[in-house]
Amino acid sequence: MNAALARLGRALTGDTAFKALVAAIFLFLALPILVAFLIAVNPRPTIGMPTGFSLKWFGEVARDTGWIAAYGNSLITAFIAAAVALVTGTLFAYASVRYRFRGRGTLGMVATSPLGMPRIIVGIALLICFNPLGLSGTYTGLIVAFVVITTPYIVRTVGAVLNVYDPAVEEAALTLGADEIQTFFRITLPMIAPGLISAAILAFVYAFGNLQVAIFLTGPETVTIPVLMFSVLEFEGDPTVAAVACINIAIVTAVIVIANRLVGAKNLMRL
Repeated sequence: MNAALARLGRALTGDTAFKALVAAIFLFLALPILVAFLIAVNPRPTIGMPTGFSLKWFGEVARDTGWIAAYGNSLITAFIAAAVALVTGTLFAYASVRYRFRGRGTLGMVATSPLGMPRIIVGIALLICFNPLGLSGTYTGLIVAFVVITTPYIVRTVGAVLNVYDPAVEEAALTLGADEIQTFFRITLPMIAPGLISAAILAFVYAFGNLQVAIFLTGPETVTIPVLMFSVLEFEGDPTVAAVACINIAIVTAVIVIANRLVGAKNLMRL
């Protein structure tokens, strides 16, 4: 009896210690968000711990046309880039997983090569390529750049989902009279829908918050939120930036909540 109680006590102690460790890790990860929020509600016009509570910096963001324009640029370019990357990345992932052809491995390395390159180098390379074409500082150039850096994430995510599902399901549809296009749209896409949504969220969030590439390609009319935040912090410590950071967190959270409503948290976490 005593031995059983001792084992139970050790088990509870170990379980409690593990839960405490997990809680400490989550607290450490959430600490920057908490600090940003505390700075954003500080009524003093300097970056520091709050001496009171005020939402005036959020009001400053809402009244500043520069921040509003930057939000519009970031949302538009990130949404379009995520949509384009989702199409191109999904088609490439489907072809590379379901078909065997010469050069498949080489194309896969090329498609995912931006993952292994420093983002600053990618930004400089795109700037050199875009300048002669007149794309630097334009919406088109910025969208193309975001497509380049987000497509590898689409390819990896969708490819992993396709590898999970048995291709026999698609073969069954083909034997029942469906052609390849009908099978792709009626069988394959519904099966991998959670993966597509997860990949689209990843691409959108990454493009929305990208600084290293965007800073080389934005112009006076195409400044994005990360670039404007960097420019403001470069010359002054403005608490408005903390309010912008909180708004960005709210936008990303809203996107994740919408995805959860569409496909469910279990499907998202399983990918």
